[in-house]
Amino acid sequence: MTSQLLEDITQKTKKGQHKLRVINYLLVHQTATMNEIAKELYVSVPTAAKILQELQDAGSIELQGKLEIGVGRFPVLFGLNPTGGYFIGVDVKRSYLNLGLIDLQGRISHEDYNIPYSLENTPEALETICEEIHLFIERHGLRQEEILNVNINIPGRINPVTGYSYNL
Repeated sequence: MTSQLLEDITQKTKKGQHKLRVINYLLVHQTATMNEIAKELYVSVPTAAKILQELQDAGSIELQGKLEIGVGRFPVLFGLNPTGGYFIGVDVKRSYLNLGLIDLQGRISHEDYNIPYSLENTPEALETICEEIHLFIERHGLRQEEILNVNINIPGRINPVTGYSYNL
C-alpha cells in the first residue's frame, strides 16, 4: 500500500473515502466485480474502474480470476492483496508483551508471545514497547513501509489527552 493511498484515506478526501469503502466491502465479501463496486459506491463503471486501478497500483487489491456466469464475457473479480499491507497488534501485560501481525485480509500471520516486559508509567517503558515492535518487524522480514497501523492494548484506565495510565 502506498503512502499516497494512506494519505487519501486519512485526509478523508472523496477519492480516499471511495477507496476505503472498496477495501471495507472486500473485507466483508472477499471478492467483487467492477459492477458491484460501482453500485456500492454509487458511481459510474468508468469511475469504479479508475478507483480499482489505483488500488491495484497501490498493491492493495489484486485480480482474483473471473466470475463464471455461463454466458457472455466473464467479469473480473477483485480481492484484497494479503501482502498489500499489515497491522501489528500489541497486547501489554504487567510482565510481558504479546505481538501479532495481521495481513490485509485479516489473517494472523505471525505471533510472538510472552516477550519479557515490565509495565511502568515511564518514557523508558514506552521506548521498550517501540523497540520490541521494531524487533518484531525485523524478525519477520518486513519493511516499516508495509506496516499500515500499530494498535496497542494497555490494561487499566488511560487518560486519552495526557496518555497517562492509571493502572499502577
